[in-house]
Amino acid sequence: TTTTDKHYYSFLLSLPLFFFLLFFVVVAIVTSIVQINEQATATRGNTTTITTTNYYFEGLQIALGADMRFATPDCQLSIMEAKWGLIPDMSASITLRELVRIDVAKELTMTGRTISGKEAAELGLVTRCVDDPLEEAKRVTKEIIQRSPDSVAAAKDL
Repeated sequence: TTTTDKHYYSFLLSLPLFFFLLFFVVVAIVTSIVQINEQATATRGNTTTITTTNYYFEGLQIALGADMRFATPDCQLSIMEAKWGLIPDMSASITLRELVRIDVAKELTMTGRTISGKEAAELGLVTRCVDDPLEEAKRVTKEIIQRSPDSVAAAKDL
């Protein structure tokens, strides 16, 4: 075998390890989303808030389904599937176009460009860009639970 073949085989052998590690990163992201989601929905089950640090792939697609998203200015968000010739295969095909203009949704999906939390707020991808998103999510949740549960539940259907 040639040196090129050896490099190719080494690369192929490293792929399962890469995807194995990537799986754990995605699981960690989803776990953090679920924990924050459970905290928010435990407050009468009327609201869902998500705080973000860095979201890519499915993590971002799950976050897009939340009622509200809070991000730090330096967090990074991306629909990276385009880099591998894929399209978002979960909920982003619906939630993304509900949050941003269709041309922005297409640009983000087609390019896989990484954007900051600040730009995400400007585009409407996140609700608010703040230095402490967890505290902001708690503040908003406390404000929401002071309202009528029926009106909050009805507002979720908007």
